[in-house]
Amino acid sequence: AADEPLDVAVPVLGWDPLREAIAEHLRTMRAVVRPPESIAVTAGGREGLGLLLAALGVRSVGVEEPGYPSLRQVVTRAGAEIVALPTDQSGLVTDALPDRAPDLVLVTPSHQYPLGGSLPIDRRQALLDWAERRGVWVVEDDYDSALRYTSQPLPALTAMDGSDRVILLGTFAKTLTPALATGFLVLPESVLPLVAAERHAVGMTVSLVTQRAVGHYLAAGGLTRHTQRMRHLYRRRRAAVVAVLDGIEGASVRPMDGGLHAVVECARLGLSEADLLARLGKAGVIVTGLSAYWSTADSPPGIVFGFGAAGEADLARGLATIADVLSRWR
Repeated sequence: AADEPLDVAVPVLGWDPLREAIAEHLRTMRAVVRPPESIAVTAGGREGLGLLLAALGVRSVGVEEPGYPSLRQVVTRAGAEIVALPTDQSGLVTDALPDRAPDLVLVTPSHQYPLGGSLPIDRRQALLDWAERRGVWVVEDDYDSALRYTSQPLPALTAMDGSDRVILLGTFAKTLTPALATGFLVLPESVLPLVAAERHAVGMTVSLVTQRAVGHYLAAGGLTRHTQRMRHLYRRRRAAVVAVLDGIEGASVRPMDGGLHAVVECARLGLSEADLLARLGKAGVIVTGLSAYWSTADSPPGIVFGFGAAGEADLARGLATIADVLSRWR
């Protein structure tokens, strides 16, 4: 509000009304019931993960293979070893979790990035059981769970956690805008003082002005209404991607139950990923190679692109260009 003073200290873990609004949002949207006192405000997913790794003194981190490159960079910059964890069409393969367990695992159970699987309930429970036995911290990256199109999301790992091993990593970058640079951690009681001490040492990274704006927006129900509108919009865009690209001989669109990106695998086209990216770039379409999400050289050739930020006309032109390039290579 305009009459709220700004010459006050920002609480070490965040503005209390924002923490309360996040707790209520998680209760209604993700069935995660945690007190506001367990929430730490962050400057987004990467800053939150870096804060957590420093607070816990983590030396090794299990990450999904393939997985989000920017979060892997946070791990390596923190000086921790990366342990690749295999995935399949349903997400993390819990039967292949290592005997030599890392200190922490980073998972995207609601919507595996970039391949799109949603971790089944039996695998979720297997992961929690394994983490409890091994004393492993599980970071649940819930970055776009609200943007689901085909069914209701499965329960969050955090909601299923009975041993206080799960830490929820959230951001408003996907549902609102990355420009806010605002996110949160939901922390077990044992971790809370460690993160508070680390935050006290490095300082709060989100301005009080931003925290108040996001807090008021959440409390007024703005995010819930916005998410409902965007879910309808992105469902139409997803349908456009499938309509244009699915069925091109030699290429296949990965199933998309949610999220703001598409993956097109091109193994049957008989071309190198580098050549495909070069031809698309020459045609004016910049996409990411699927290999960028693997830490090894075992990835199939393909492309990854977002469809959330582009306008309808730009998306249509881009899809037509991708379809033309793929069709010419048959």
